Amino acid sequence: MYNTKEDKWNAFEELAIAKLLKGQAINDRHRYIQLYVNPAFSNKFVLQLELFQNQVNWYFYTWKSDLDRLKIYSGPLEKEMPEPTLFLEKGMISKDAFQHILDLIKKMSICPYIEEDWGDYRDGEIYTLTIGFKGCITNYTWHYLPDKWDGLQQIANALMELNRKLSSLK
Repeated sequence: MYNTKEDKWNAFEELAIAKLLKGQAINDRHRYIQLYVNPAFSNKFVLQLELFQNQVNWYFYTWKSDLDRLKIYSGPLEKEMPEPTLFLEKGMISKDAFQHILDLIKKMSICPYIEEDWGDYRDGEIYTLTIGFKGCITNYTWHYLPDKWDGLQQIANALMELNRKLSSLK
C-alpha cells in the first residue's frame, strides 16, 4: 500500500513510463530510431521508427499523464491502481520521405560534454534519442543542449515535424 497519493503517483508514473517506452517492442535486429519526450507538465510521448529497405514503420505512443494524475489524486488512496491511459497511432511511409532525417543522423558528430555548467533546466522537458541496429544502441539524453550538440535538436525537431505530418494523415 501507499502512504500518500504522491507515493502512489510516483509508482504509477514509473509503471506508465515503462509501458510507454516499451512501445511496440520493435525488433532491435532492425535499424530503428526512437524519440522520447518527457515534459514535466504535459503528456509524454515516444515516436518509434523501424527502418526497412524501402519503407519505415512508425509508431507514436502518447501517455495522457494529465488524465491519469487526476485519477490518482481525486480517488481514494486505497483504490486499485488504474491502467495508464496510452494512445497509439501507427503507419508506414516510404524510406524516401524519411531520407532527410537519416541524412541528419549520418552527419551528426557529438563529443561528450562534461563542463561544469550544464545550463538551466528551463523548459522542463527531457529528450532521449535512441538509435539502434542489431542490438547496438546509442542513447542521447538532454534537457539543455550546448552549442556543440545542436545536431541533436535538429534531429529531434525533424522527427517531431515528421510526427505532426504523420498524425495529420490519420
